[in-house]
Amino acid sequence: MTDKPRLIALLVLLLITVVSQANATALYSEAVVIEGDQSTGTALDSASSNSGSAVSASASSSHDVSVLGGSGDLTFSGSGTAQANYLFLRTSVQGMVDNTYFDPDYNYDNGTGDVPTAYAVQSIARFEDTLQYGGTAVGYNSKYIIRVTGTITDYNAFASIELTHGMAPPQRWFFGEPGPIDITLVSNSFVGAANQPFVLELLTGFNADTEFLGDGGFASAAAQFGNTVELIGIEARDAAGMLLSTTDFTSASGTTYQILAAVPEPASALMIVVASCLCMAQRRMIGIDR
Repeated sequence: MTDKPRLIALLVLLLITVVSQANATALYSEAVVIEGDQSTGTALDSASSNSGSAVSASASSSHDVSVLGGSGDLTFSGSGTAQANYLFLRTSVQGMVDNTYFDPDYNYDNGTGDVPTAYAVQSIARFEDTLQYGGTAVGYNSKYIIRVTGTITDYNAFASIELTHGMAPPQRWFFGEPGPIDITLVSNSFVGAANQPFVLELLTGFNADTEFLGDGGFASAAAQFGNTVELIGIEARDAAGMLLSTTDFTSASGTTYQILAAVPEPASALMIVVASCLCMAQRRMIGIDR
């Protein structure tokens, strides 16, 4: 802890990764339950692991809404889990808010108002590795093949996958529609290097904002990605378009990544990538006071 509490933007804390270090390897998992306003709040419970171990967080709270003209208590409960390995990522969140009333005077930073206006659960799993090429080709291009299975129960929950290849701009996929998900994603084609760092992240979240739920409102949702986001292989081809061999590659973590031909990406997945530009802006992460 520092002498002065720091308000940390959770989205930045969770999603920023460093990929420039040669032969970098890292695993990370975190789950946190938060309440506050639309931008800042406090962690009711949190857990994290720098080795990617399975972590969980769970908390509940209640607030008297009679000061807002309601009766009884607003109640909130939430939980999240996360686990990271070099071939798969697992996260889940679930949350419920009942008897909601919006407090227009509530501001977490200023200490005004009585009833928090935003409730969230956020879980992330991430791995970073360095693919090492030992073949004879002068250069190669690579595509990452990712299997995604999970389910989203309502619009208050979502999932986001982010792939970062070296210093190239990250590629993201966003899932916000309720229903089961079973899809194979194929990334953009990237130029590979002899020592090629890359990062794969999975974020699931539950967000409920009382301003949009109405008096006496209710919200309940879950995003279950416990089985899983899996890197099933990498398509690596030389300048002539020939598929390279798994034996041409090792990794800094010691993990064997299968080199195989990618299947065409489904049209629905392409729509998810496009939709992410619009939908990510709608999913506001709450900063937390650690």
